[in-house]
Amino acid sequence: MEICCAGKHYQNFSVKAENMPEFLRPLMLGNFQAVFSEKGLNPVAEAAELRVTLRYEQENITSDEPRDDFEGHLSPGGKVRYLAIVHVEMRDGDTDKLVWSGHIQRIHDVDAGEYMHAGKASSALQNAFRALLNKFPAKVYPDI
Repeated sequence: MEICCAGKHYQNFSVKAENMPEFLRPLMLGNFQAVFSEKGLNPVAEAAELRVTLRYEQENITSDEPRDDFEGHLSPGGKVRYLAIVHVEMRDGDTDKLVWSGHIQRIHDVDAGEYMHAGKASSALQNAFRALLNKFPAKVYPDI
């Protein structure tokens, strides 16, 4: 979506997560805040000019594999395949009007017992958010 409110320049923002697994919340919010701050906007806790919501959605794409009754499993589980989507919505702090929206997504293949967000996840999220926000305009300072 293109910026709908041409001419309005935001100085600050707040960001919150909805429907986000608790272990993902700090990783998502921290990386989004860092990348969006690169645009010249300042993060604030209250009275934000631009309110950002990161909403998590997950679509299971695991195919059911037939199991033999003779198979022995010490724990339930197995490989899980799903599409993780993070929808980003930005609303004007005064009017609540939708200003901008977009999303990032990634297919995950996870084996039982595997920790999903170790290592390179933070830099991958930053790169995804940078690509998503590439066309969002940097803060424009008024003429003095």
